[in-house]
Amino acid sequence: MPGQVLQVIASTATGGGTTHLEWLMEAMRRHGFSSQVWSGSAPSASTVARHDLVHAHGLGAALKALIPCLITRRPLLYTVHGWSWHPGRTFPAYVASWLLERLVTGLSQQVICVAEADRRLGSRVGLLATTRVQVVPHAIELPTMPRLIAHRGRRLRIGFVGRLTWQKGVDVLLEALGDLPEREDWVLWIIGDGPARPDLERQAARLGIADRTRWLGDRPDAPDYLSQMDLVVMPSRWEGLPYVALEAMARSRPVIGAAVNGLEDLLIESGGGLVVPRDDPYALTLALDRLLGSATLRQTCGHRGREHVVRHHGFEPWERRMVSIYSDCMTP
Repeated sequence: MPGQVLQVIASTATGGGTTHLEWLMEAMRRHGFSSQVWSGSAPSASTVARHDLVHAHGLGAALKALIPCLITRRPLLYTVHGWSWHPGRTFPAYVASWLLERLVTGLSQQVICVAEADRRLGSRVGLLATTRVQVVPHAIELPTMPRLIAHRGRRLRIGFVGRLTWQKGVDVLLEALGDLPEREDWVLWIIGDGPARPDLERQAARLGIADRTRWLGDRPDAPDYLSQMDLVVMPSRWEGLPYVALEAMARSRPVIGAAVNGLEDLLIESGGGLVVPRDDPYALTLALDRLLGSATLRQTCGHRGREHVVRHHGFEPWERRMVSIYSDCMTP
């Protein structure tokens, strides 16, 4: 039952949410669902009324769409790309987050969590005010089987891909590298940009690793760079289910990730890398030293990660799930 969908997202800046939206719209278009993207201010009731379904990506987008949906009686589909309930917030902010998440989930036609960890958290702390919840993990289009890259005669490439904000924990990664035992066999590639970059550059200089840190900025070809890395680090303070981890694993690259939300589950279930506590530079130093020192471990984790993505994050099953959810939401 094809229809018109209003895709509401807080920002169309480069990131996992935008990547998800682009792939979603293309997939749904093949099944007759036409999408319009709305970002920034709240959509008007007249705009919402011209659509059969409103799909909000994240709490901010859902709050903007909620009242127009109630006025026009259009169904609201809310995708949780990681809860707004996360570390570093004040107690009043936690209370506000709890109330707003419950408001939106209770009034949504359907709620999608991109990771089972988010569904568990939502149930445990009461963020979910509905039982109409489905877990639909992200999917990616699998690249061809990557070739192994020779590193004899060059430094091993440690990679980070993401927006340079406090959330992503790049400061933790730099601190960990600064404390790495006397190894001279690595270089850090940082792909991405953001408000934290000046502070991070100063931190790298203070730690004495500026000469081994490459600031590559935003790159539309970031997945190609993943194929050239020897290992990928995600020291995030919170995540939903990050595309970067899936893209790295699909290219047989081992991942070191913080024990947060869907990232922790992904690495434990797949065996595609190592998990370290959040905000723990010392534990990250040990994990880096372990992977840098063992080509066998890097290859083993890379192989396991690739196999897991092939089995559980293929594009076609995800597309079928989303078509079914869209159709159900539009059924009176």
